[in-house]
Amino acid sequence: MTGKKLSTLVELTKAAEVGLDLSKELVKAFPLKHPLQNRFRTLIFALSISNPTLRTLLLDDKILMTKFVLMEEKDLASDDAKIKMIADKEYAMQAKRTDAVLEQQLKKGVMNSLYSCGRCGSKKISMYTQQTRGADEPMTEFYNCLECGKKWRICP
Repeated sequence: MTGKKLSTLVELTKAAEVGLDLSKELVKAFPLKHPLQNRFRTLIFALSISNPTLRTLLLDDKILMTKFVLMEEKDLASDDAKIKMIADKEYAMQAKRTDAVLEQQLKKGVMNSLYSCGRCGSKKISMYTQQTRGADEPMTEFYNCLECGKKWRICP
């Protein structure tokens, strides 16, 4: 056998051993069929596609199998996915703020709108809608002049 074939055979043998250990630990940790299947799918996805670093750590015995089986999804994610999750969480928190739309528009610059400010006459107006009353009532429109800061709302 050549050296390359031998190293591939050793890697495959190690992967098979890890697979057996994984299945044993999964059955111990999740004795019921449905949770076992869900957990198995989660771990296989993490090892196959989403996190090659995790796969390497597992094959090199740097993560205990008992710990790996019980890892949360956020810990199974790759570094890129973790960064994206943090960014998505931050975006969701920002979206809950009523002034988030205004802040985003100020960052990227707003084009002239159809409305004009009653105080300064500027057409640089920020607008967002929000449900402030019952679901059967129309949404309230909030306006903000980006030049002088005047705020007003229209409740149709």
